[in-house]
Amino acid sequence: MRPLPLVQELRHRHRTPGVAAVCHTGVTMLTPLCGRPQESHMSDRVLPSNPPDGDPDAARPSARTDLPGYLADFETRMNRLQERAEDSQALLAAVTGTGASAGGEVTVTVGAGGALTDIEFTSEVRRTSPDSLADMVKEAYGKAVAEAATGATEAMATLLGAGSPAMEDFASSLRARGEGGA
Repeated sequence: MRPLPLVQELRHRHRTPGVAAVCHTGVTMLTPLCGRPQESHMSDRVLPSNPPDGDPDAARPSARTDLPGYLADFETRMNRLQERAEDSQALLAAVTGTGASAGGEVTVTVGAGGALTDIEFTSEVRRTSPDSLADMVKEAYGKAVAEAATGATEAMATLLGAGSPAMEDFASSLRARGEGGA
């Protein structure tokens, strides 16, 4: 796997003094240091981070004392995040939702984001007024979107972990858009 552009740039820069350290809040900073660590609120301490997987209390290499180790760890974590993003895209691409009107005259299928992928009408719609047909389509669409949101929530829970903060954010964004979510 090729190193990420940022990692390549940092590897080039690490030949100059003071590229990165961990600030007093525990956030890893990838900026030049100014003066002594206390002047820039930086330290040599290696504070735990919350990796996407693995032990959240595991110490990470310090950019100040072990820049090559820090860059290797950073690259590994970025590659894991990239893989997880690809996994989530694949999971969501497979999610669909199908809904039907109360009488079954209209059936709608949508993707995870609510995009219409299919719509079917029975011959019964020929005897239906345009306004009634529009209501049936909206009803079927609403059911399909709700089913897709449930499927997307279940798919993401397997990746993010049910009850995780990231999962709560995902479900909250679905609710905010009016798509349901667990």
